Amino acid sequence: MKFKEYLINENKSLLSQRIGDILSAVQTLMEDPKNIDKRNKTENIVNQIRRIIHTKWPSNQKNNILSLRKCAANMMMAVDPKKQDRPELDEVLKACSDSLEEIIKNLETPVNNI
Repeated sequence: MKFKEYLINENKSLLSQRIGDILSAVQTLMEDPKNIDKRNKTENIVNQIRRIIHTKWPSNQKNNILSLRKCAANMMMAVDPKKQDRPELDEVLKACSDSLEEIIKNLETPVNNI
């Protein structure tokens, strides 16, 4: 295997793992029946997404990073107390979950690959 191919696969695997962690946090937040402190938990998830976005990734991952950015922006709009016509957080979390699953599927690396 060429070293360049190894690095490309390593980047895809790392990105897939990080997105899998975020997907897990989003799904846990969606399943929380008490809705206790959803705003704080959502902000923590958005901060995780920001760390991913601000990391240097290969140019072929640009679409995935843009999808992550949209998810983070929509999640912050949903918990913004100043916004009058903000979207429902549950709908945004469901859409973000679907988007994250699609990104992982496009990366073609299983989340639980050891």
